[in-house]
Amino acid sequence: HVPRTAEGNHSLETAMFIEDPIKSWAIYSELGHGQIANYYKMDLDEGDRLYLSIITPEDQDFIPNMVIIGPGIQDMDTIPNFINRPENHGAKLVPGVPGEREYEPFTPGSYYHPTRFDRRLSDSGTYYVVVYNPEEIGGKYALAVGYRESWTPLEWV
Repeated sequence: HVPRTAEGNHSLETAMFIEDPIKSWAIYSELGHGQIANYYKMDLDEGDRLYLSIITPEDQDFIPNMVIIGPGIQDMDTIPNFINRPENHGAKLVPGVPGEREYEPFTPGSYYHPTRFDRRLSDSGTYYVVVYNPEEIGGKYALAVGYRESWTPLEWV
């Protein structure tokens, strides 16, 4: 993943824009305690594959959820009242689940992957990913976006 950091993305209006959501990114961030959510925004086309994963270095007390919001998402889940979404956009809850540590040989390190989403999209438009913790416990995480491993010369450095 190409690393990035996110700050101040606590609303739809301040959502961090991910310019190439097919490319593999690791966006490092942190959630505070309470009813706080981090928002990410991306433009995708019909047929694009939306791949998302949350990575946490923390212990099993911090298990964040994701909400996927977009024009091609069927509104089937109840999401917390403090999470906002644009009108005419459906929302899909992707709950975090406890799991085993996975070892990453490239970094090298070990992490938890409590939440994953992988789907081809049926509609073009702007999609949002919202990360929050239902237990209102804060913690550090990385949002992995995309699946195509490619780096510019500057990113290699």
